[in-house]
Amino acid sequence: MSFIRSTSNPTELQKREYVNMVIGNFTDFIKEICEMGGRKFAFQNVGPLGCLPLLKQEYNLSGGACVEVLQEFASLHNSLLSSITMELQSQISGFKYLIIDSYRDYECRRVKEYELRNNPNDYVFFDGDHQSEHANSISSNFLWNGGSGFTWPLSMKQFYELNSTTAIEILSEGRLQPHIL
Repeated sequence: MSFIRSTSNPTELQKREYVNMVIGNFTDFIKEICEMGGRKFAFQNVGPLGCLPLLKQEYNLSGGACVEVLQEFASLHNSLLSSITMELQSQISGFKYLIIDSYRDYECRRVKEYELRNNPNDYVFFDGDHQSEHANSISSNFLWNGGSGFTWPLSMKQFYELNSTTAIEILSEGRLQPHIL
């Protein structure tokens, strides 16, 4: 968000360069994990940032309107994430991945207006930025069981059942130093 705030009206080139830098850092990090034996990755793409109630409020938008520049960044990021994961799968033997589609998940429950409520579980959001427990329960069911395109190319359950070394095992062995992306 700092890039957006510091560049009030980014050009298409600036948007692409920024997203390419983010995905490039991400790709380098994934390749480093793969060099240590990691082969199984779950990624969550970026949801529709411009439609989050908190950001709509910050930009003084209401109804179905969303912050378009944030939507464009999210769309660019998600497109490149999808492409790079398919590319990594073709380049790295045994590379398996799952993408959790936060964008689609959120869009299916898109919020036009929001206000704090007495019973947050009757709503998608309990404040301007956080989903309610009930909304998270619905999402987790879709993630685990698949269906409706919320995860691809596998459901989380199918992905969990795959047999390969995970990044968690590598991290627990202390072979990977943390990176700030």
